[in-house]
Amino acid sequence: MTIKASGICSRILTPKQVGPICWFMAAFVAMFYSQRSRRKLLNVSHTWNKNKRLFTLLKQLLDDKYLKVESRESEDYEKFRDDTFGEVLSLLNKEDSKAFPYNPKTVSGGFNPEFYIGKLYKWLGVDYKLFDYNLSDNHLFYHFSNEELSSIEYRIEKRRVNIYLYDNKIFKYEDKYMAAPPILMVLVRDDKVTTDFNKAQFPHTLIPDGDTKTNLTSLKEKIYYHGIEYNLDSVILANWNKKKIGHAIAGISCKKKKYIYNGWTRTSMDPAMIDKAITRNIPCELMPYDWNIKKHGDFCLNSKKCIPDILKTKKETRKVDLCFNFSKGKRVLVYVRKDPMRETSIEKDDDYDNVERGFAKTKSYHSSPKKKASPKKCPDGKVLNPATGRCILIKNAAKAAKAKATIKDVKDVKDKNKDVIKKLKASPKKCPDGKVLNPATGRCILIKNAAKAGIATKTVKDVKDVIKKPNTSPKKCPDGKVLNPATGRCILIKNAAKAGIATKPVKDVKDVIKKPKTSPKKPSVPSVEMSVFSYVSKTYVNEIIFIKLDNKVYIEIEITDNDSLTSEDRMMEILMPFDELMKNKYLKKYYELSLMAIGKPNIDPKYTDPEYYKDDDHQKYYHLIDTIFIVENDDKTMVAKKGNSYRHFNLDKLRKKRVADAGSIAAFNTNYYDRFGIDDTTFANVLANYTALVNKIKY
Repeated sequence: MTIKASGICSRILTPKQVGPICWFMAAFVAMFYSQRSRRKLLNVSHTWNKNKRLFTLLKQLLDDKYLKVESRESEDYEKFRDDTFGEVLSLLNKEDSKAFPYNPKTVSGGFNPEFYIGKLYKWLGVDYKLFDYNLSDNHLFYHFSNEELSSIEYRIEKRRVNIYLYDNKIFKYEDKYMAAPPILMVLVRDDKVTTDFNKAQFPHTLIPDGDTKTNLTSLKEKIYYHGIEYNLDSVILANWNKKKIGHAIAGISCKKKKYIYNGWTRTSMDPAMIDKAITRNIPCELMPYDWNIKKHGDFCLNSKKCIPDILKTKKETRKVDLCFNFSKGKRVLVYVRKDPMRETSIEKDDDYDNVERGFAKTKSYHSSPKKKASPKKCPDGKVLNPATGRCILIKNAAKAAKAKATIKDVKDVKDKNKDVIKKLKASPKKCPDGKVLNPATGRCILIKNAAKAGIATKTVKDVKDVIKKPNTSPKKCPDGKVLNPATGRCILIKNAAKAGIATKPVKDVKDVIKKPKTSPKKPSVPSVEMSVFSYVSKTYVNEIIFIKLDNKVYIEIEITDNDSLTSEDRMMEILMPFDELMKNKYLKKYYELSLMAIGKPNIDPKYTDPEYYKDDDHQKYYHLIDTIFIVENDDKTMVAKKGNSYRHFNLDKLRKKRVADAGSIAAFNTNYYDRFGIDDTTFANVLANYTALVNKIKY
């Protein structure tokens, strides 16, 4: 039966989110459910390896789990097991852990959809390009996660995926070398720090003014790249308001209408839904919503009614946990290339009926006759191999049963001309001094080895004569070394006597050895500065640890003895450039306070850390760090103490470790402010109080 267009979109079987994987669910729905992207995947799905569990699972999700049958909602949703998408993530990780680091079995917490969606498109056979657009300064970059840069390394540390970036100052984005891929994505954000980071780490990825930049930064629903039309198909959207826990949703297209996907259910176990009481155990159907990426209003998700609630005032916005806006905050715009030979928008109802039967109907088109191909031209130094149609090096032409030729001698391969390639007399190869040509291999070998090779160009006697001839310009050796004429190499003076060098009497050599020699410079080790600021109350302890290694600093913030916090909320850590710490007006002040403890004696023995580790094998990793304690008494008065504490750090690893990327630093700063931030006036008063207390310490 043919379903009317208005009814089909309401019958889409929305997948439910189980666990903190909203970032992946939003990306997956944008890829597999939004109309144009879905068509691209349907077109390539026949190439997927049916012998692999991952491909068969994705094929089932694409075909069999797309539309539900009316009036049997609950049965249809049973098609999605609670671990369906956890299994997808695990299988992706098993296939390629370098590209897909997230494994729900070893990782907790969220991740960034922009690092997965492009790689997943590529892995499924659909090429892509990702650009990074900063609204605040109108800078557009070719994103560092694109395959040409190979700049990302993922590491699983403390059940989190940490991102390490390697700078790439060689790759240069040039339009003329770029093809128009099926999928074009633009990561939109408002973050000046990202621009500074990209300029420093990937300076040649900045897109100059021109058609490419004008189109990709226009925020229009129809854009052009290399003259080819692209249409906005979906948006992966994060909440824009600053909260401890974020959430990602997707705006998708269906039958040229717009909808919102959110996979929450009562049993979703998403941290963002802990305090919501929902009685329905299935995800909401697609929510009709005419989203606009250029001009839109704030809204929140009404998980009970499965509709977006429009927020009209700032007061309303402040009351809700998660605020969204398609024209605000971080978002990924997914554009799909328009194929003139195929309708990519799934306009006909019979396409949906065929999907229900497990396949998509394809259309045949008559192509225009191809023009006769002109003979391929090869660059200088290469000739065309008629057997393969490829250009090969002239020196390899003989091996391919062809004579060597220049490009001007190659005319028309398809005319089967016997004189396609003209023979050229190769000029003899010239060898450097001390070597002769071995005609059997065409390589230069040492003269002393020529006799063994039986070279025909010289008799063995001639070769030996050459060996005996003194070098007209003797090799000069650096101070502390002499020339060994037997090998032609410089050796240490102290070894000259053993080698029986004829250039100096042994007595002279020994005299030289007795001369004092300057010791070589040892490689410099980055200077280390360690300090701690600690606030101690009756209910909790808040500690901030700073380890500065030259131009970078490791920061660890830990809250102990607070049962209301999860293990993840108890600790934050990051390795960032020292300059970034100086930009954080809050942490900078705590860092400066902690420095006031360095080198000072401990007056109160109570604040000398009793935990001293006696494990000799790991003793080098424990460090006694000077600490400033702000202690809150029972009567709420405070006093400052100077003490110390033992901390476990592998400084060698920290020295080798790369600093976090700009996005991770921004997320760390935001997370810190959400947990500990106060208004500037209050902070100034608190800091002044702490400083006065520290200055009162009598040493």
